[in-house]
Amino acid sequence: MKHMIHEETWAVIDQFFQEMPEAIGKLPTFKEALADSLRQGIKQGEQQGEQRGEQRTLIRQLQRKFTHVPKGIVQHIEATTDLEQLDNWLVQIISAQKLAEIDF
Repeated sequence: MKHMIHEETWAVIDQFFQEMPEAIGKLPTFKEALADSLRQGIKQGEQQGEQRGEQRTLIRQLQRKFTHVPKGIVQHIEATTDLEQLDNWLVQIISAQKLAEIDF
């Protein structure tokens, strides 16, 4: 049998959880959803941190090796979220004699 909540009951439920927010933590479904959301947030934060670190390293290496790096290239690197691509550019820096040799 499927349980139904009448539309007018939602306001009462909402009021209850506003007055007793700790009660929502007693609901197993909510606990699972919160834990899943937390795991996803941590994973996303780690990926963003790794991406930002790769971007910064790439920009710093370019600036050290080629002195002048056009602003457009820096912006392109900062907009790139593909870690594999960022890593590929880092590898290309090693053998490049000129900035134009790197496939941006």
